[in-house]
Amino acid sequence: MALKQLAPHSGQATTSAQQSPVSSAAPSGSDHYPGSQPVNVENANLPDIGIPVAREVYTTKDTIPTVVSYYKQRYPDAQITEIDGQQIIAVDRPSATKVIAIGSTGSETRIAIVWPGN
Repeated sequence: MALKQLAPHSGQATTSAQQSPVSSAAPSGSDHYPGSQPVNVENANLPDIGIPVAREVYTTKDTIPTVVSYYKQRYPDAQITEIDGQQIIAVDRPSATKVIAIGSTGSETRIAIVWPGN
């Protein structure tokens, strides 16, 4: 469900021509999957959950199992659940609390990262 709500309004994935550098989990919550392209979050239909959150959305041609494996290695203590075919990874660490939702848009894998905002 989370990724269905993250699809851009136009129905097409909006990606940037420039690739962001890969970095470790920054204090801001960034956790960019290597080789993925950012999706314009302003065009993503994100639900209002009543608290401020920061978010990033990425797309990749890698498969869901490949992406999940990357985050499992990065966060071995994270809780992983499946909801409607999407993998939800909950990370609860000091200065690294976030939820990573991974699902398919058909031809691509979409990665949505949400963490508490200020």
